[in-house]
Amino acid sequence: MLRNYILFSVLLPVLVIAQPSGFLSIQNTNLINYKEITRNFYDGKSLFGYIDGKANLYLEYGFEGLLVQEIQYNGIKAKCEIFRMTDPIVAFGIFSVSRHKCQIDTNLLSLHCINNFQTQVCKGNYYLSIINEIGDSFAKAVTLCIAQKLADKLEEMPILVPQYFEEILFAGAENMVFIKGPVALGNMSPLAIPYFGNSSAYNIWMVPSQELNEPTLSVITFQNENDLKNYFALAFPENKAGKIIEKKLKNGNKRIAKILNSTTVFQAEGRIDREYQHYLFA
Repeated sequence: MLRNYILFSVLLPVLVIAQPSGFLSIQNTNLINYKEITRNFYDGKSLFGYIDGKANLYLEYGFEGLLVQEIQYNGIKAKCEIFRMTDPIVAFGIFSVSRHKCQIDTNLLSLHCINNFQTQVCKGNYYLSIINEIGDSFAKAVTLCIAQKLADKLEEMPILVPQYFEEILFAGAENMVFIKGPVALGNMSPLAIPYFGNSSAYNIWMVPSQELNEPTLSVITFQNENDLKNYFALAFPENKAGKIIEKKLKNGNKRIAKILNSTTVFQAEGRIDREYQHYLFA
């Protein structure tokens, strides 16, 4: 047992990768009078040692690196998780499926999700999560301050929402999510997984239903035309192919889809009255 412990102690530091130059950190900001307690950097392989249960989710979206810094600032201990993703859309995707109940700023150039224990930020190709352990108003303010100092160092990059959503939604719908692949879909809408069959390369912009009388709206893009055809065969069995396809579900709900191009479909599922259906699918 002692031999195993010594071996583990020797090998463990090798799992933490050196932070690459140019990676955002607290040291890049003008935050002053803080004390750094720990600092660790993780790449795609070592990420499993930090968040084993969620590592595949980040890798599915497009993960480049994670810097975790624990600091003491104004008497508050804060953990700063700085994720760099491959582009602004996948950074928004991780933010959208990770955020908790919070106040949210809906400016799609920079998104903030704030509660007493955590501030989450999406800006450029970074997703930031700043966490405190106290949860009172002062700790909340300190956490927000740290997040803002980091965000100030990031370049604003627009997040391009599908044009069809822009036409029917206000920009920056608060509950909009971006799903990239089956791991994210399994977290957000596990009942939909069977309809995607063997396809693993798809993107979904989704506005989940918030009320019983509201449908979930989605723009789904597949890698190729065959994947779209297979989806229709599974999600709309016994329905004839056409530009607009409808399937009646239980409790007066419907699933309606409109083909936008050879690989993309707009879909609404839930309670949809005739007037709203006409608005969405006219």
